[in-house]
Amino acid sequence: MPDAAPPFPEVMAWASGPAGSAEGAAAPSPLLVADGLVKTYTRRRGLRREEVHAVRGVSFALAPGRVQALVGQSGSGKSTVAKMLTGTERPTAGTVTLEGRDVTHLRGAELRAYRSQVQMVFQDPFAALNPTKSVGASVGRPLRNHLGLSGDALRERVVALLDGVGLSPGSLYVDKLPHQLSGGQRQRVVIARALAPRPRLLIADEPISMLDVSIRAEILELLATTVQERDVAMLYITHDLLSARLLADDLMVMRDGAVVEQGPTVRVVREPEHAYTETLLAAVPRPPGVVAR
Repeated sequence: MPDAAPPFPEVMAWASGPAGSAEGAAAPSPLLVADGLVKTYTRRRGLRREEVHAVRGVSFALAPGRVQALVGQSGSGKSTVAKMLTGTERPTAGTVTLEGRDVTHLRGAELRAYRSQVQMVFQDPFAALNPTKSVGASVGRPLRNHLGLSGDALRERVVALLDGVGLSPGSLYVDKLPHQLSGGQRQRVVIARALAPRPRLLIADEPISMLDVSIRAEILELLATTVQERDVAMLYITHDLLSARLLADDLMVMRDGAVVEQGPTVRVVREPEHAYTETLLAAVPRPPGVVAR
């Protein structure tokens, strides 16, 4: 969407923070810990080889029932971090642990089992779904692959998942093709598919950036409800500090591969410590009379 799009209706909540994000509240034990993640790529320029440092020593923890936002501009390294968490990319250095178990270098069946616990919600709902497959087939695939469901049990579970993401009654959507759905409905299908294998961690990579501004808040509300009701952890990746402000309990600001600031969302927004964070805050659109902090 263009940068000039109007803000969410919830912009008036800017100073109050997401529900349940009060500072000083005891945080649950971490589910996943990223410790000192580094990703360096080597590329050729003519006869020369040079290193590109995509991620530089990034560390954080993700806990059940909480949302951690990773905010930064394009090229800051956000999506590379997501790829290392899912095992799509292997870090050059650093570790990823799930409940204390090192999962950094899993392969084969162990990696597949891990990925059933760590699911992605992708940026573009128009590209994330196979246009030739029905909604039921898309949502049902991880149910077959990870949970071994089939037949009536599979269809019943698909319908329940669709109902759970606001596509109700789900039976009306099972046989539809993606082109028969709106952008918001497609993203709800993508979320239902991510929830199908009963993951413990969701990584939402710019999940509202391709949606019409009128339905972005609905998807944010769905994500927040999902985290609370299913007690999953979420890493919310975005360039949009406003949506992070509305959704996340904790916030990391990333620039040039490094996290330059992190902490409780309320604190980072009200008392930014890094000049880059202040730059991002200054760029957030607000109606007259609404101040940043």
